[in-house]
Order: sequence, then C-alpha cells, then structure tokens
Amino acid sequence: MKKNLLTIFLALLFCSHGFAESYYFKKCDLNEKYFADYLIDIDNKIINVSFLIKKDGSTQEWKDKIDIVKKDKVGSEKLQSRGGKDYYYQYYLDSKSKSVTRINYKKVNSFFVLYGPPVKSYCEDVKADWRKDSGDLTDEEKIQQLEAENKKK
Repeated sequence: MKKNLLTIFLALLFCSHGFAESYYFKKCDLNEKYFADYLIDIDNKIINVSFLIKKDGSTQEWKDKIDIVKKDKVGSEKLQSRGGKDYYYQYYLDSKSKSVTRINYKKVNSFFVLYGPPVKSYCEDVKADWRKDSGDLTDEEKIQQLEAENKKK
C-alpha cells in the first residue's frame, strides 16, 4: 500500500502540469450595465475575460497578460484604454475581498500617473487558492491530499 501511495505521489509530483487548476472570479458586477468573469491561467500567465452586457445578453471575450501574482492577488499588465492613446488601466483580482479593483492611469511623458479613484467591483463566485498548488504544501499534506482523492474514487 505504501509503495502504491509513493508511486502515485511521485507520478503526480513530476506530472503536475497535466493537472493544471482553474482559478476564477465569476459574476463580477462592474456596474448596472456589465458583468465580467475572469478565468486565471497561472501557468501561462493569462487572464481570460468574458464580458457580459446585461441589457441585451451579448458577450465579448479577450485575454490579458498577468503582470503580478501574490498570495491573495493577481494583477494584469497596464492596458491601453478606449479613452485615448494616453489613458491606461490595470486591474487586480483580490481573493480576500472577492473583488476586482480597476486603477486608471494617464501617461505623462514616459510616466504613468494615477488618474481618478480606484474602482472596486465585487464577485459572487471566487476560486483563488493558487498558492496551494505552487509548492506551499508540505510532503505530508500532499500525501494526505492524494489519499483523500483516492478515497473519492
């Protein structure tokens, strides 16, 4: 039994890329007109965004690159806004507050200057435990996790 558990543990340890987790922030109420869903791909450093217009039900989808990953936050790169060539924004997905915070910038010379107050939107459904999969678990915790998964089968 111990040999089987050790074999499974080592196989999963070396094949961790085959079992990539999905992390998400869903039903984020941006304002009275728009919802957004964010699917986070930590391995490829991409945020897949689905943007829903509430009135007519139409959606738009795009991908943004991840700039920063912290224990409780993921942040996008600075993105050019539709407001003009000198206007940019960046957003942070915060798992503690289950929110998305958008920060606006204006490019002055070659510097980014904050432009207006940050805007915070809250999300109904969040799965954001990416630090557990990044090696923060001890070997004993990994074995316990494998045993629990085997009992489910």
